Amino acid sequence: MLLVYTDLGHTSTPRMWSAAEAFVSANIAPPTPLERLLGTLRGR
Repeated sequence: MLLVYTDLGHTSTPRMWSAAEAFVSANIAPPTPLERLLGTLRGR
């Protein structure tokens, strides 16, 4: 993943993490029903 900021003097590390987390959350496929079942059986 590449995050591009036009302001190289920024001090927005928390904002960078928020942007990265939002991107990853939006682009990760949800678990399949089988994966959910296996996770439940494993106690997760």
